[in-house]
Amino acid sequence: MLSVDTSFGNTIDNLIEGQYGMDALIAFKREQRVSWVVPLVEAHPEVAHAEAWYFNQATMELPSGQQVQVLVQAGPDNTEFYTPRLQAGRWLSPDDENAIVVNRKWAEQEGLRLGDVVRLDLGGQYPETEWVVVGVNQDLTQKQTGVFVSFDALDRVLKRTDKTITLQVQYKTHDAAAQKRITRELTALLKTKSIDVFSTQILGDIKSQVTSLYHILVVFLLVMALLTAVVGGIGLMGMMSINVLERSKEIGVMRAIGAGHRDIVQIFWGESMVIALVSFALALVASVPLSRGMARAVGLAFIQAPLDFAYAYNGIVYWFLIVIVVGTLASIAPALNAANLSVRQSLSYE
Repeated sequence: MLSVDTSFGNTIDNLIEGQYGMDALIAFKREQRVSWVVPLVEAHPEVAHAEAWYFNQATMELPSGQQVQVLVQAGPDNTEFYTPRLQAGRWLSPDDENAIVVNRKWAEQEGLRLGDVVRLDLGGQYPETEWVVVGVNQDLTQKQTGVFVSFDALDRVLKRTDKTITLQVQYKTHDAAAQKRITRELTALLKTKSIDVFSTQILGDIKSQVTSLYHILVVFLLVMALLTAVVGGIGLMGMMSINVLERSKEIGVMRAIGAGHRDIVQIFWGESMVIALVSFALALVASVPLSRGMARAVGLAFIQAPLDFAYAYNGIVYWFLIVIVVGTLASIAPALNAANLSVRQSLSYE
């Protein structure tokens, strides 16, 4: 289960941090001039780069006639903030007029193919426009409903120039504390220039949104693993108790030749440890293929793609400690029962 957790974290890092180069997304209450607001933000000493992006909910009509809600995302053709993870086709190019890249979710669920024509309704004030699917992308954010078009092509549709309502910003320091602090400073800076910020979002928050649901599954699987260990411990305790009964005469002989309580307890504890460690070794051998299979199954269930597998080596240590504890607890009662048997009771047992 820890390998599934590690694999999911590795996948999130690859798909989100590997795709998104920005540290914060800043949305304004009103449209701002790109030529004014970008240099203003980049003047902050801890800002590395800023880009104007467009985000808006829209209705997309598929070739089948079905309508779905999507998040239209548009950025510069030479963006430094987004690296697509293409599953088919190509990314947007500067000479595209009406090209669109859809998410893998739509391609699989709705049967979209390269070359299909879809219609976007951006709102009542804008006419519906046709776009040709040129690529299929894998993206985990925004519930996998995002589609991508060129910022310039969208400007032509919206009949606007040098306008934006959102900025993506990259900082020189990327830890969560710095992201929050610099974002607050930028909000204050913009306010001094009479630019009202509607909302801000940092990359760490996006990761939290993506991982919030999967953590529930991981916790559930960890609880099931611990319950399995408890059931195994109960089974081991029952086996050791039967072992004590079947070896009563042997225990009596050992007591008769001078074996003390401690010696008897150590014998049965040692046997329990051998069984527990053998099970640990078998579990260790089986853990790699089972973890790979579980990571694949969880990935296909959550993101429609296998997780980027990463083996949790710390899980070996954790499971070893659990095995030692369970093996010890399972041997306590049987070992004490064996140690408390008198020589007469042991030799008279039939």
